[in-house]
Amino acid sequence: MAEVRFPVEARIGTGDRERETALRFDGFELVASAPAELGGKGAGTSPEALVAAGALACWSLTFEAVLKRRDLPFVSIETGADAVVSGVPGSDRYSAVRFSARVPGGDASRLADYEAAARRALERSFIVHALSGGTISFEFASVTIP
Repeated sequence: MAEVRFPVEARIGTGDRERETALRFDGFELVASAPAELGGKGAGTSPEALVAAGALACWSLTFEAVLKRRDLPFVSIETGADAVVSGVPGSDRYSAVRFSARVPGGDASRLADYEAAARRALERSFIVHALSGGTISFEFASVTIP
C-alpha cells in the first residue's frame, strides 16, 4: 500500500522571533506561538488552533461526503470548531473539540438525518479518528548540528 507524505518545516529564532515559529508547508508560511492565555507570545496562530483547524477541515469534508452519499440536499456547508484546553494553568490539557455546522439549502424536515450524518462524519473522519484513537505514531527521527 502506498504512503502519502505531508512535510512541514519549522524555524524558531532568537531576539524578536524568540518563542514563535515560522511553519512552511505546501508553499505557505505562517507564524505560530503558544497563545498568551497559556503563557506564550501570542504571535500568529497557535498549535492548539492548528490542531482544531486540521480536524475541522477533515470533518467538514467527510460531512460533505456523507451528505452526498445520503442524498441530503445542501447549497453550502458552514462549519466551526470550538477547541477547549482545560486545567489552565499548570495541568494544561487539550480536552475537547466540538464541531458545529450550518447547512444552507438543507431540508429542515430532515434535521435528524443531518444530525446523524454529522455524527457519522465524526466516526469516519480519519484525522479526528487518529487524534482521538491514538492511531498516529509519533516518533523521533534525528537531530543534526551543522
